[in-house]
Amino acid sequence: RCGLYAEAFGVPVVYVNSRGSLEYMPGKMGAMMKQHGFRMNGLSKIYAPHAAPIETGIPEAVGVELKLTPQKRNAEIRFHGRDILPGNWLFKHLILKPDTKAGLRSYEANHGTVRGSHEPDPIWEENQMFQDGREKQRKTPEATCERR
Repeated sequence: RCGLYAEAFGVPVVYVNSRGSLEYMPGKMGAMMKQHGFRMNGLSKIYAPHAAPIETGIPEAVGVELKLTPQKRNAEIRFHGRDILPGNWLFKHLILKPDTKAGLRSYEANHGTVRGSHEPDPIWEENQMFQDGREKQRKTPEATCERR
């Protein structure tokens, strides 16, 4: 997956993944993960074909030495809807989509605003854009200038 971006854009891509057990995750997916003892596998990596690895002596640390230069996209990236991988249709629609909707509803009920503030929560607003799988039009605030 990350290699697709590195190849298409000719730039390094950093993939960072946790390692070990996860906190409780609600929903169908959380129940399946708990039942099967799911753990994060780590496998953090820097995708850069012409980079020289840097040995750190620490298993969790990853490093490379490389020269960064301006690049142009040299390959297409094929998307499957909004996903880079086709994935499993049944899993996406019968498990992931209902879990995501339930999570959004829970978040909205508990975090409509930033705690202790009357300012809207930017994460909540961003999630609203993807509600029901339809991206809403972003509203850009008009620039205002006051002269004193």
